Amino acid sequence: MAVYELVPTDLDTIMNMLVTYDIANARRLQRVAKVMLDYGLRVQRSIFEIDITPAQFRQLRDRTEAKMDFQEDGVKYFPLV
Repeated sequence: MAVYELVPTDLDTIMNMLVTYDIANARRLQRVAKVMLDYGLRVQRSIFEIDITPAQFRQLRDRTEAKMDFQEDGVKYFPLV
């Protein structure tokens, strides 16, 4: 899975992002949802709105990917402008 850097170079910049995921396994789903709740607000069951710095985004992405099975699960990050 390719990972694209969507982060600005200014480390203090707050980004507003929409994060959506599709997790096939119930246990992994709960784990990913817990990670998301550490960073943002749930707007639907598998959609979160997050205000985050670039450093926090990298941490969120790393924590989320550690809980996933890349053959079955997917997460998308959409920057909101």
